[in-house]
Amino acid sequence: MKRKILFLLLVAAFGSSTIIAQDLTDNFYVKVLNQELQRNIKRLHLPDLEKPFFIAYNLRNQYSYSLNSERGEITSSVKTPVNNKSVSVKLRVGDYHRNFDYMMYDGYFVGLPDEDDADEYRRLLWLETDRAYKNNARQYSSFVSSLKRVTVDEKELALDDFAKIPVVTKDFGVAQPINVNTSEWEKSYVTYLHYLIHIPKLLRLTVALLCTVMKII
Repeated sequence: MKRKILFLLLVAAFGSSTIIAQDLTDNFYVKVLNQELQRNIKRLHLPDLEKPFFIAYNLRNQYSYSLNSERGEITSSVKTPVNNKSVSVKLRVGDYHRNFDYMMYDGYFVGLPDEDDADEYRRLLWLETDRAYKNNARQYSSFVSSLKRVTVDEKELALDDFAKIPVVTKDFGVAQPINVNTSEWEKSYVTYLHYLIHIPKLLRLTVALLCTVMKII
């Protein structure tokens, strides 16, 4: 499987401000994600849970091409659409000093519709952010309680879970089209297969090709 993934990452932390260049705010994806991000970092809060101080949205656009073979010959090839978009949410409660980031799980990527529907994007982002918030806040409270019942070295307790760094906004330009030379991959794949089938005492051979390429936008 050959996979190319385009990533877009937006981050907001309570008490900090992120300046996004005008040409980036005009981008549909940046605009939608940033609006939902700012709304949640300011307003998301339940009375019995800690308020989130950090939220990050990670958007990716994925293209996959897979090759499967048996007995030295390609048996199938499958391509997925370039507009296979998904988003993940990373959310933390607490503060820079203590948020137990190293013990938290960032969740799964959630599929987005093929159409650029801002309302549907916001709905899905809200559902995933709400889920991440409730899970993370409950885990945070549990870890705080556990920390009080154990003995931890003072030097370790003094370490920050997050480090503060200057905000950097980077525009990587327009995402380039994803082009995969499938004929070259198939040619190399068959060459590799023919090498394997000549291994002595090899009775059955089934191979799948996996290659991952990631590109930042």
